[in-house]
Amino acid sequence: MGKVAMTSVPTIVTNKFCRMGIPVGKLALYTGCAGIHPSKTLPITIDLGTDNEENLNDEFYLGMKQKRLGETEMMLFLDEMMAALKERWPG
Repeated sequence: MGKVAMTSVPTIVTNKFCRMGIPVGKLALYTGCAGIHPSKTLPITIDLGTDNEENLNDEFYLGMKQKRLGETEMMLFLDEMMAALKERWPG
């Protein structure tokens, strides 16, 4: 008891409105199907930019207005983020 389940794979958002529906929905499945208590989960959305020129030029685009990181940079960032999460919430 008191441990956080690190069961969610980060969802990289590619839609225009950066909604949390997919991460929250995944955690609802973990709760309903696997019995993981909701307080032991952490829904996250990671915005690593976009290569969509229409979004980059849209004043109402809510995402990060920069070109998407390359594959190597994305994996390094995700590895660092997961290490920090595991350090903060071991288990």
